[in-house]
Amino acid sequence: EYDPAADTWKALAPIPGKRCSAIAESVNGKIYLMGGIEPFENGKGSRITGKNQMYDPATNTWTSRSQMPTSRNHAFAGAVNGKIYVIGGRLAAGMIPFSSNTDVVEEYDTATDTWSIVKQRMPTPRSGGGVATFNGRIYVGGGEWISRDLMASFRALEVYEPATDSWTVLPALPGSVHGNAM
Repeated sequence: EYDPAADTWKALAPIPGKRCSAIAESVNGKIYLMGGIEPFENGKGSRITGKNQMYDPATNTWTSRSQMPTSRNHAFAGAVNGKIYVIGGRLAAGMIPFSSNTDVVEEYDTATDTWSIVKQRMPTPRSGGGVATFNGRIYVGGGEWISRDLMASFRALEVYEPATDSWTVLPALPGSVHGNAM
């Protein structure tokens, strides 16, 4: 926990299990950590995970929640009206031989701990880009594609509107980006 007034850090309850490339969203004062890559039990290699864990800052505790239907890493996510939308991402834990992207959009209801049916798929399947939520819409920009023959970054900028379960393709970013923040 970072205290900007004092410019100090304080250790809190650790995440149950090592994980990287997950997404995190905050809803009603709780933080939800979903997906990512975790090490095998023997420490040799890694796998993608659909884990969904909730951190409660008030009690400094972690609780396991309903697992994501589509395990993935480097996904995009946004929280709108108490629901978390997990968008796109990678379906493999590395680049060898390749790591395919998905266009799947899944909705998680934090109040009922349930996942809905798959929503309208994203126009450009990708992973590892920027995401921002504004006025009930989730903006997805940039990202990457990795296949056996190609590694590429995107200029695509698209917005998902949960209220209508629809996507709009916006004018492209000025340049291709990967690992960008929005």
